[in-house]
Order: sequence, then C-alpha cells, then structure tokens
Amino acid sequence: MASTTTPIPAFCEKCGKPFPWTESRWEAARDLADQLGLDIPERTLLEKSLEELIRGTPKAPAEAMRFKNMVEKAAPWAMEAFNRILISVLSEPVKRLIWPA
Repeated sequence: MASTTTPIPAFCEKCGKPFPWTESRWEAARDLADQLGLDIPERTLLEKSLEELIRGTPKAPAEAMRFKNMVEKAAPWAMEAFNRILISVLSEPVKRLIWPA
C-alpha cells in the first residue's frame, strides 16, 4: 500500500500569517536574493515574485517564470540554492515550472 503524507500548511488559515517554518524559508530566500547583485527595481520585483510563489496566489505561475528568468540571468548558481530553500513551501505545479526536471 502506498503511503500518503499530509502537506504541512505554510500559512495560518485563520489570520494568513506564515508559520515559523515558512517565515524562516522566506527569510532565507530573501537573504539569497540579496546576493544576486540586482539593482533596486529588479530586487523589488524578485521579492514580489517570491511572495506570490510562497503564498501560492493565482499569479504564481506567471511569477514562477519571472523568478526563474531573473535568477538564471543574474546568477545561474543560485537556482539550486533556491530549490533547497523553497522546495517545501511551494506548490507542486509551481515547482515543476521552475525546476522541470
């Protein structure tokens, strides 16, 4: 029999705040984004993309492509680091858009 796992929620369903495990990953992703050498407008756009991705909003698929393009252009080495940070807080469809393999 195949085992199933219940996904751990990333946000409180009552107030919408991120749980501590989500907040720590979000903070780590922001710290990594600081190391990409982006200018202020690009950095702001990347932060917005990260929020949409982590919250799983309807904009997440489009933001996934923006995120992937910006990170690969700025620092291709960062994609694996973002994967390790974000893998547990992103939805499966978004993960497949960013890391198709």
